[in-house]
Amino acid sequence: VDVNTSVQPQDEKVLLAQGLPILARSNPGLVYSFFPNESLPLWATPAVRRALVKGINRPELQTILSRYQQPATSVLAKTTPSYVDQSQALAYDPKGAIKLLEDDGWLPGKDGIRSRDGQRLQVGVTWSFPGYTPTLELIKEQLAQIGVDLRLNLRSDAEIGGVIRSGNYDLRLSDLTRPDPDVILAAFSSKFGRGLGAAEPDLDALLDQQSVAVDPARRTALVAQIQNRIIDQGYAVPIKESNTVFAVAPNVRGLWLSTPRWPVLHDTWLAASR
Repeated sequence: VDVNTSVQPQDEKVLLAQGLPILARSNPGLVYSFFPNESLPLWATPAVRRALVKGINRPELQTILSRYQQPATSVLAKTTPSYVDQSQALAYDPKGAIKLLEDDGWLPGKDGIRSRDGQRLQVGVTWSFPGYTPTLELIKEQLAQIGVDLRLNLRSDAEIGGVIRSGNYDLRLSDLTRPDPDVILAAFSSKFGRGLGAAEPDLDALLDQQSVAVDPARRTALVAQIQNRIIDQGYAVPIKESNTVFAVAPNVRGLWLSTPRWPVLHDTWLAASR
């Protein structure tokens, strides 16, 4: 094997100790985020969505991420044009999260999990890649501290598409790699793809405007507004950046990663072994 295209975090130390070269980059586009299914009554008001944004301790996630992975600092990855650092808006604020929930009528029960009108604040997240389980287990512990019971619903690759299309989920964990900020149109507009599960006219208007903006400065300003609005309203709950990590044999030459994340092989060759 000359190139390993799916290096797992637990294998990185071994590969580095062996002196094997690593190729890594943060993928442009949407970071891994929780996307609420806004067709459900739970998300009728933004309080719970916004509480999830505040209730996740992203710096703590770094303790279980690899050296090539980073917690999210916006809904867009740092390598995406028009990215805006939203670290302050994504800061860990459990007191602020609790206030949002209590103002919305969610009060703690004996086990610490909140309820309102007899309904427990139980939220399921659906995803299909087992490698993200440790990150989600840590987030589950963090959200329990603000009174949210996060349920982990791992599905197979064969199942996940049908579950999402059926609308039978609370949150989905997903990313979307694209080298242009218009990726937000595909993910959040009610006119395309899955969207949010329900139309948000103000957000739709901003998405449409940035998509047709000719002036680069105006488009950048609109994309900044959109990032602010998505996080402020909890239309997505950013978790971590998507990344690509390859390990290559010492005699591999000329391999590089394209702007999205794909390996470019037409300049690649193998040096003679000594």
